[in-house]
Amino acid sequence: MSQLTLAGGSDSNTPQFFPAGSCVREGETRARSPAGREDSGVNELSIARRYAKAIFELAGEEKRLDEVGRELAAAATALESDKELVAALREPATTREVKLQLIDAMAASLKLSPTVTNALRLLAERNRLVLVPQIAEVYRALADEKAGRVKAQVTSAVPLSEEAAREITVLLARATRRNVVVERSVDPSILGGVVAQVGGRTFDGSLRTHIEGLKKQLKA
Repeated sequence: MSQLTLAGGSDSNTPQFFPAGSCVREGETRARSPAGREDSGVNELSIARRYAKAIFELAGEEKRLDEVGRELAAAATALESDKELVAALREPATTREVKLQLIDAMAASLKLSPTVTNALRLLAERNRLVLVPQIAEVYRALADEKAGRVKAQVTSAVPLSEEAAREITVLLARATRRNVVVERSVDPSILGGVVAQVGGRTFDGSLRTHIEGLKKQLKA
């Protein structure tokens, strides 16, 4: 069985889906937690990266990169949604044996592999289960990089149709020359159009941005 160990301006490629004058900004994407909050725990993120890299290397040896990624995401969701489980795991009076039993029960219900189960057991013993969502995010980034994928966060004022989502995916893939995986969200405040964040680049074709641009021109 595998063991988990730890080692100490404008752009000519702007998609045509976005109106002429759409803004492309570089390097404005900040690391966020799965809940959408900016991550200020630099030390925690560094620790999460070490765990994620160790799990990633084991999954690579087992040729199960995508499967392990899905398992980590499922574990992160379970830990974020099951408040009673989290409370029990964080309770100082909870013994090591009970913590491991709780982790094993969760792993069995989610049908997790030994690699992910062992990682969760180690994190529980070290009181670092709070890092699981970050570990899952870092792991996904490593897996995406390995597979030549890049995640795009696409925000629209109203829900996109499947056809529009496919078109945006194709155009962003053409602009970035990568295999793009689109995640959609809705934000009425942008009024219209689409904003897409891909890595450190932001393709801003929102109506709100165009209005602000016009206001600046009128004031000039």
